[in-house]
Amino acid sequence: MKRNRILAAAAVAALVTTAPLYAPANAQDEGCAARVAEAKKKRGLLGLKGSLMGAVRGDGDLGSDLSGTAVAAAQAGPSDCVASETGDSTRPQPVSATERARREQAAADLKYPSRMAIAADKKAEIDAYNALGEVRCQGCEGGITNEGWFRLALMDEMRRTNTNLNDKMVSMAPGEKLRWTGSVVKGSMTALGEQMVSGFRCKVFRLRIDRDTRSAERDTMLCWGKASEYAASDKWVEVH
Repeated sequence: MKRNRILAAAAVAALVTTAPLYAPANAQDEGCAARVAEAKKKRGLLGLKGSLMGAVRGDGDLGSDLSGTAVAAAQAGPSDCVASETGDSTRPQPVSATERARREQAAADLKYPSRMAIAADKKAEIDAYNALGEVRCQGCEGGITNEGWFRLALMDEMRRTNTNLNDKMVSMAPGEKLRWTGSVVKGSMTALGEQMVSGFRCKVFRLRIDRDTRSAERDTMLCWGKASEYAASDKWVEVH
């Protein structure tokens, strides 16, 4: 028995000496998967060490040499890894390239007013407005136009007065209106004033169209910022 304890003690010493061979110093640079693998190896080494120490004492307690703190540290996964969908904290998963790209794109979109998210209720208003404005026509592409499109409806007037529509909209005082009349739709745009929307200075307008006994309304905005990452400077950008 004494000989067995001496042999076991020697094995423990050898294990402690060679343990770094199983945990390379550059493991932290190998990504989440490498750190998870390293954690698993450490758990195995600590468990083996506990077994050998139990043999040295002869009490058969294979894990008593591992303190609660050491066990918790050995079982903990890397902090920058994402837990698996099964909820198993011992099997963390790295963030996928697709998810990383989605997050980066979402962060980039916040810089440009033209990519501002549209709230569900606003989206419903836009859809109803566009549906009511559709009109069949001859000689136009697809045989359908939309008399709720204020830029198209006001184009001739802007040309006649040699006015840029964006400049006209920016100069409008709250309550001021622009009106147009189509073949079956009458429309108006009312300035509501300047507001801060999603961190941007925005000129907000309310569009309304009437057709027979029906009507529909929706908002549109001009916001100050870059139209995209390719824009050289800020300007008033149309938002939905």
